[in-house]
Formats: sequence, structure tokens, C-alpha cells
Amino acid sequence: MIIIGRDERHNILFLLPFAISSMGFVRQLTWLGSELCDYNAPLLAPGVSARLKGAAFGLLWQRIVQRLRCETDLQFGLINLEKMPDRVGAQCNPMRALSCRPHRSGAYVTQLGSDWATFYKSKRSTPTRARARTKRRKLSEIGEVRTVCRSERL
Repeated sequence: MIIIGRDERHNILFLLPFAISSMGFVRQLTWLGSELCDYNAPLLAPGVSARLKGAAFGLLWQRIVQRLRCETDLQFGLINLEKMPDRVGAQCNPMRALSCRPHRSGAYVTQLGSDWATFYKSKRSTPTRARARTKRRKLSEIGEVRTVCRSERL
């Protein structure tokens, strides 16, 4: 489904490409195609993010959700809008004004630190790092495991 946001003159301000998908017993509102792509954001007309800042978008979002919940074939129990970027082109993403948690694997605006070990530890949990060490150890039992870095000019 595509939600079309218009102003009082019926000019299109934004498009919200959503889908309703099942996750076990729960139906969820998600970005359309989020399993296949990493766009996960609204399409915005020029200057929209300046018009829909913070509370203004929050109120609009509440109205959108209420309207969707009135449609019997669009019922959902969970809103799962993952991997939203901070910016849509040159504009701030108004969806980020909603209560959001950063995706743990997001790398769009990741700040690289001075060393790999610190960066890796900040992005992966202790159990995940332990599993990776176990997998590397098991691979080394089969044969040599090494990391090769090459620098090439394209």
C-alpha cells in the first residue's frame, strides 16, 4: 500500500510505501520491500522536511496510524519500520522524529574509530564475538584462515 500525503491544495508532499506482513502470529506494518532493499524511507517533495518537523509529523503520524487501523483488511499489531536513514536525499527524514532506536547493524553513518578492535566490540555483543571466534577456530582446523587486504585503484 502507498500512503499519499497531500497539502491543503492537494499537492503531493510525501509517499509512504508500506506493506502488511506476517511475523508468526503477528501482522506488522513494514516498509514495502524492506527485505529486498535498504531504502526504507518516505519519498519526499522538495522542502517537506522543513514543513513536517518533530511534533507536526508526530501528530500526522498518529492520524495515519488511526486511519490505517480503521481498515479491516489492513489490521496490524506491530509497527516495524527498520533501517530508516537519517536523511532522504538532502532532507531530514521526518520519520526519524518518531521514537526510534538505531538499527544495530546500521552502517550508513557509522563513524570509524582509530582501531578495529574497539569498533568491532562496539557493534557486536560478547556472545556474537564468541561465536565468530568459535567459527574461525573450526575453519582453521580444516585449513589455513587468513585475511588478505589489497589496495587497488579503480
